[in-house]
Amino acid sequence: MIPPPLPSRRRSTGSAPVGAPARIALLGACALVLAANAGPNARHKGDDPPLRAEPWLGSFDEARERSRVRNAPILILSILEGEQTSDRVRDEIYKGKEFAEVSQGTIVLLTNNGTHTTKKIEVETSDGKIVERTVCSVYDTPTCADHQRSQDRVYQEFHMDGEFKMPHLIGLLPDGTIHDRFFDEIQIEDAVRIAEGVKKLAGPSLTDEELTEVRGKLDQLAGFRKARLWVSAWRAATRVLEITAAPIYAETAQAGVEQALTGMREDVAHAVKRLEEGDVEGGYLRLLDLRTEHEGTPLEKDTKNTVRKLERDKRYKDAIKDVQRKLEAEELWAELEQKLAEGKERPAERLAEKLIEKFGDTPAGRRAAERYPHLVPPDPGRGGSGGAAGR
Repeated sequence: MIPPPLPSRRRSTGSAPVGAPARIALLGACALVLAANAGPNARHKGDDPPLRAEPWLGSFDEARERSRVRNAPILILSILEGEQTSDRVRDEIYKGKEFAEVSQGTIVLLTNNGTHTTKKIEVETSDGKIVERTVCSVYDTPTCADHQRSQDRVYQEFHMDGEFKMPHLIGLLPDGTIHDRFFDEIQIEDAVRIAEGVKKLAGPSLTDEELTEVRGKLDQLAGFRKARLWVSAWRAATRVLEITAAPIYAETAQAGVEQALTGMREDVAHAVKRLEEGDVEGGYLRLLDLRTEHEGTPLEKDTKNTVRKLERDKRYKDAIKDVQRKLEAEELWAELEQKLAEGKERPAERLAEKLIEKFGDTPAGRRAAERYPHLVPPDPGRGGSGGAAGR
């Protein structure tokens, strides 16, 4: 158990820079909050309640785990029962609007070993219904056990040479290290400084939706890396980094980005090698696919330049033009089939005539000749480079 508090003067350890304005984010609260806790949006009969911080209702270990996975700092506020300074901190800071606002995006772990009477309040549920709840009359927690639960554990973890003077405020980073602490004559300026400092250092916390997306993208990243689908891996990893810089997720994502970019470069090198070793059509087609896939990635420009350079290379220029003719013919063939699907026979026949006349020596031109033999000219010499040979 915690030993009796000792008299003390105002004392601070550590320092914290003032951070950017608070980012509105999901408060650290377990499912019980939604059902039983009178939070900032609670409505009391006959009066508007003061906006106050939302206390964590789970255990100390659950708060630490939530902090870790959500990248949410913990603000531990320990208040001594029946002591004048603690009562002021409770009323001015814990129940104050300014601390409520600056603590958003953190987990507020309130500890107090007092036992209080209960009161009835009205709470608006997530579906808009107003229900009546019984809560602690002092801290608005569902029961006094909720603010008593972590008292001993906080002392065990954070006492200073066996002493833990209250009131006491600690800013805890998601990795469990103390960023700053202040005790005894805590003013609102001290509380804001600690809250903003720990939030700035930790970075934005994750909402339910963001956490779900991050975990999903990391699962995708693992699968894409295994399948060597490098562009998909890069996109999944990049999305994680767009959402959070928390090391627990960002380190895996950054490693995924680097591996994906290496794999993408290797794909380009293999396609170039294939072309240079004689399979001009196969290598060039693969490069065209990669050019499209790499759009919007850091390799977009390099891949386009590689394709452009090969198209101008005298060693492959003519062979690449033949491939380009085949691709142009295939585009016409796809358009022809679309016209047929739409029941437009005459426009389809005109496309077939163009295919036979200009691209008769390509696979698409030969398919057109087979489907429309009456369009094949009597003289095969009219069919492009070789025309529709055999017709």
